[in-house]
Amino acid sequence: MPANKNFLIALILLCSPLTHALVDYTEAEAFSPQKSGASSVATKAPVSRSVTKPKQSSNTSEPMGFNTGLSYGTQDIELDGQSGKVETMGFEGHFQTRYNVFMAVSYFQTKSSSSSLVTERTSFQKGNPQIILGFNWLQFGKPSDLATIDLYGGISLGQSNSDFATERTDQLVGISTAKRFYNVALGLGYEVRLTGSGVANEMAIGNISKLSASLGWVVSPDIRFLIEGSTYSIESSDDSGAALRLQEKVSFSTVKPQLQLKITPLVDLTLGAKFRTKRLKDSNLTQARLWNLEGAYGNGIFAGLSFNI
Repeated sequence: MPANKNFLIALILLCSPLTHALVDYTEAEAFSPQKSGASSVATKAPVSRSVTKPKQSSNTSEPMGFNTGLSYGTQDIELDGQSGKVETMGFEGHFQTRYNVFMAVSYFQTKSSSSSLVTERTSFQKGNPQIILGFNWLQFGKPSDLATIDLYGGISLGQSNSDFATERTDQLVGISTAKRFYNVALGLGYEVRLTGSGVANEMAIGNISKLSASLGWVVSPDIRFLIEGSTYSIESSDDSGAALRLQEKVSFSTVKPQLQLKITPLVDLTLGAKFRTKRLKDSNLTQARLWNLEGAYGNGIFAGLSFNI
């Protein structure tokens, strides 16, 4: 797609009510990068705190908070022998308690008119809901050099009768950490997805691991920049009875730059893109239904709104 057309789509998305921002999974710390640890939500495994939110009060008790976001994005599918375009709408919600425990949920729907990607349906089809329970495990240092460590676990629920959802029910465990350096923050995270059993028409795969790193920069109280890089490794399947199975380990990598703008004290706007730096090539891998992994099959752009209560 030409660059000017990409820009026009991005501008339209900014005005769409179905736009999506990174949910601000934060405590009211002096500076914490948004979703700076294990991953980012669109999709996906959230972290509970950020290093980009100014401190609201001197009260040392942990604040409660609820964040929700809506998203819309497009993705160009590029695999050997297969190409197409998909559109995705998503929802994310996060609840932070005063007791260093948080819960997050996410859900997406996807559609495509490409006959190589879908069967007969061209309307939006359901994806896999995901539920996360996490713990703010450690926090130490002064506000100017704050460091945090969070642990989480969760489940991705299998769905039937969809071209874009796997019927596997997967379990997730992960750790995320973030460190502040004045108005810049670094995050690292690691997550393992323990895959369940699919159905006969799905490709059987092994466990999925994700290693991620992020850099957050607070440009001003209303402008933040975040770039995240992730590497996914998918193990081969040991299910010798499966009709279709992954026979050797594969991996891919993505980078996701984002611009976050504070529209009001309660509303944030995000505009971003997802690029593959190391890509999957085999078109048969679409039968593994990896649509809930960001950037698995192609590059894309997205935009969104998040609401912080």
